[in-house]
Amino acid sequence: MPFVDTILSPVLVPFVRQKENTIVVVVDILRSTTTICSAIDCGATVWPVQTVEEAFEAKQKGHLIAGDGPKGNMEFTDFGNSGQRIKNADVKGKSIYLYSVNGVKAIAKMQENNPEQIIVASFVNISAITDYLLKQNKNVMLLCSGWRGQFCIEDTIFCGALAERLCNKGFDCDDDSTFAALDLWDKAKGNLMDYVQKATHLKLLVGMQMEESFDYAFEMDSCNSVPIVVGNKIIAANLDQ
Repeated sequence: MPFVDTILSPVLVPFVRQKENTIVVVVDILRSTTTICSAIDCGATVWPVQTVEEAFEAKQKGHLIAGDGPKGNMEFTDFGNSGQRIKNADVKGKSIYLYSVNGVKAIAKMQENNPEQIIVASFVNISAITDYLLKQNKNVMLLCSGWRGQFCIEDTIFCGALAERLCNKGFDCDDDSTFAALDLWDKAKGNLMDYVQKATHLKLLVGMQMEESFDYAFEMDSCNSVPIVVGNKIIAANLDQ
């Protein structure tokens, strides 16, 4: 029987024992994994970079840029950190270089553990992610990117939503973080958009006038692809395997 475990912040990764045959699911609802899911669904390849300087260098070379910097959107981005803007653009066959404060760093942190797979999820592709994980039938570790190392509501709610779907199909969980995520999702799912208004991360982004695409970030199943990390890039997983 496969298990679902949850890590509530990347700073906790060194303290968690990773089970064998584990697929890691990285989540950053606001906003980078939503941006990644949209880009992959539109046929682009995403190249995460670790610094604003790397993103700027990619821009100078003529590449498309997405993401945000430590103090808000980087002025030179083509899409900001907006999955909705990418959805409305023609990016098929193109490369998008992405820097973000939380999600990109969470992916890099998990790569240090060398898991069997790292995939990227958001509400926009939750059904595709669920179907993929059920088909793989391996242990799952859900990683909340959080906000600068801290716990955040929106990522944890998503982990609860995904864990519920998997547990209803035969997965098991045995860690307190997953139980807490399930409880939070149970409380929020009746009116998700109303519940997430209390999220500190959302309030911070509103304060920086970066509220664009919030509704989209919590929209279920507008994407059908599963982004998978392969080396230094993120591409669409083969859903036929």
